[in-house]
Amino acid sequence: MVKTSITQLKINHYYNVDLYLDKNFLLLPVDVQFTKDIADNLKKWNIRNVLSHNELQEIAEQDRVAPLSFTSSITAGVEEQQGKQKAEIFFRKNLEYVNSLFRDFRNNEKLNLNQVSDKIKEIIKEVKTEPVYILRLASLPGFNFDYMVTHATKTTILSLAMGDKLKLPQHKLVELGISCLFHEIGLLKLPERLYNGAGVINEDEKKSLSTHTILSFRILKTLNVSRDVLLGVLEHHERENGTGYPQKLSGDKISLFGKIISIACSFDAQISDRPFRKGKDAHTSLVTMMQQMNVMYDDKLLKLLVGILTIYPLGCYVQMDNGSVARSVGINQENTTFPMMQQITTTSNLVLTERPIFAITDSNKGQVKKVYSISEAKEFEEKYGIN
Repeated sequence: MVKTSITQLKINHYYNVDLYLDKNFLLLPVDVQFTKDIADNLKKWNIRNVLSHNELQEIAEQDRVAPLSFTSSITAGVEEQQGKQKAEIFFRKNLEYVNSLFRDFRNNEKLNLNQVSDKIKEIIKEVKTEPVYILRLASLPGFNFDYMVTHATKTTILSLAMGDKLKLPQHKLVELGISCLFHEIGLLKLPERLYNGAGVINEDEKKSLSTHTILSFRILKTLNVSRDVLLGVLEHHERENGTGYPQKLSGDKISLFGKIISIACSFDAQISDRPFRKGKDAHTSLVTMMQQMNVMYDDKLLKLLVGILTIYPLGCYVQMDNGSVARSVGINQENTTFPMMQQITTTSNLVLTERPIFAITDSNKGQVKKVYSISEAKEFEEKYGIN
């Protein structure tokens, strides 16, 4: 690559090549103005040279045509903050709704399906229009709601994203959402200590806990719901190799809703903190589940989930082998297995003001040295004031 001293770059001028901090990370896209802020940051970071694939030349104002994708790179920080805030507000409203829904069921055992259907339609709309932020399940705050509430809400969001990717019609998406929202409502018929994870339970109590799928089925059966809704509730703990419960079904004998909810439920269970353990990071959870394809989970549906979240799921932080830190912020449409990343720090741990976007691909995936755990990601954000 061609090395250029930053002393050759002129404030408020434009250039004909992409400028890089190193061979992997974009600093300034072609045809975007080199500003005083960028120059000041380069000096602060003690960066003396930038790299490009070709010789540097200025572009006259009348000749420049800035591509739209560069604008998104420059404004990514603002969009990121606004997107996260909107998703968290939406998520909290849904937690409040689910909490009141479960509380009312505990008190009077009544469920308003029309109201629930309307809520599911709101979630479907959010999943379709703002998936990049609402699907960052591991980084969404729990707002001090109990696990039953957060689990039902997150699992429903993820199941609906999978259903949408499968191009299920609207009425089937609503049914999937209802089935998932209530997939563990039978637990509310059992003593709370059996399912809140706060204490050790014996074998007989474990058997009682496993009856929640049948209890959920019976609760939903008293309502005017479809067979698909009932099967999703009943079969979400069935496994591809027949080792699940309550009927030990395998393969194609398990319903589509049962398979979808099984995957979404397992993923959220792994990334969630419980009294007896800390949640795993989303990447580790996905890798663990992929190792169990065709044993525990349907391979096509699990691959579908990877295509929705990417192998470095949305919102997670990674450290590259050059020491810089980046965050997964979007789907790479050319290869949905891997994400678009936003570079957060330089190789010397300085936070970037302008945060360039780059893609993880098959060719550079080996440069990901480490995926931050949930606690490490939180510590990193707090330490550097990352939005």
